[in-house]
Amino acid sequence: MSRREKERLRREADEARQRLVATVGELGTVARETRAEAVATVKRFAPAAGGTVAGLFLLRLLGRRRRR
Repeated sequence: MSRREKERLRREADEARQRLVATVGELGTVARETRAEAVATVKRFAPAAGGTVAGLFLLRLLGRRRRR
């Protein structure tokens, strides 16, 4: 294998490594953003969901007391 061939292969390997690092970095960023969006959504809707569950529990409790 000639010196030029080795240099060309080394350059190609370095370029591929750089593309891989960039891709992994992008995936990490997307994962962090997705997690942050999910947490924000849960925080936004958790009070309403909790209130709904509490309301249903109270309705069920009152329904049982009326039957007695």
